Amino acid sequence: MHETDQKTGQHFFISIEGYNLSKKTKHFLKTIQPGGIVFFKNNIKTKRQVKKLIREIKKCIKIRPFIAVDQEGGRVQRLRKICTFVPSPWALHAKPLLKYQQIIIRELSELGFNMNFAPVLDINSNPKNPIIGQRAISNKPEIVSKYGEKIIKLYAKNGILACVKHFPGHGGLSIDSHLDLPVLKKTKKELYNFELIPFKNAIKNKVPTMMIGHIEIPSIEKRPASISKEVLQNLLRKELKYEGLIITDDLLMKGIAKNYALKEASREAILAGANLILINTKEEDILKVFEYIKKEAVRNIKLRKMINKSYKKVIGIKKKYL
Repeated sequence: MHETDQKTGQHFFISIEGYNLSKKTKHFLKTIQPGGIVFFKNNIKTKRQVKKLIREIKKCIKIRPFIAVDQEGGRVQRLRKICTFVPSPWALHAKPLLKYQQIIIRELSELGFNMNFAPVLDINSNPKNPIIGQRAISNKPEIVSKYGEKIIKLYAKNGILACVKHFPGHGGLSIDSHLDLPVLKKTKKELYNFELIPFKNAIKNKVPTMMIGHIEIPSIEKRPASISKEVLQNLLRKELKYEGLIITDDLLMKGIAKNYALKEASREAILAGANLILINTKEEDILKVFEYIKKEAVRNIKLRKMINKSYKKVIGIKKKYL
């Protein structure tokens, strides 16, 4: 495999089709050599099947991949059919909250996952928010911050990577980014005094990965945060001193897909400073994006530089945690 192919592949955090690896999917994984795989409902049937699928995936990918799932508790838990049902963190006191998180961590570990897209650090400040609601820990930043820290430390202690979300904060919005682009009309100072509080604390506690939401903040840059250099490189890296991995939310969500084609969104996310681009779609469409990014990197020196720089960070985090 060419070095450019390997470096490009490590930026891809992708879904696959089915409960088992077909010849087609094996070839797909061997071609892209992705940085991570995310499991959805169509990959989850039984505990035995999930364990086998994870083992098969690892055989196809040379550099150990991140294997992730959304297992928050409450209404978002992809493993609900095969794992213990865990209530939402919303309004749970410290002892039960951490007890349930321990159950999630133990079961993820038993199945072979090494990352969870959790905890949610959005502050549920808008009761009419259609997507966060009781997925949040609280409607108060200090409580989200306090228990977010406890959950991050619990994950670190047990060898599973926590991926906090959805930076810079989705809880005060009235639009679901799965359906359209929400606009957060706040100044940077207002963000620092509210939305960013739990994320700043997570960074202080060395959270290894962070998911970026498709949220526009016009006071910073008039484009989604997931493809904004001002948000990712200036705010998150330079100002907040975040050193972990930046993962986009799914690039097929309408919050970005309404205005950007998948290839374009993928390129812009990497140029903006995303280390991993999350894509949940057909394997042939993901392959097209992979081939496109490879070709673009040959002619676009800025993209090539970002890929090289980002690759080192992905490999560094993998060596440290996997």
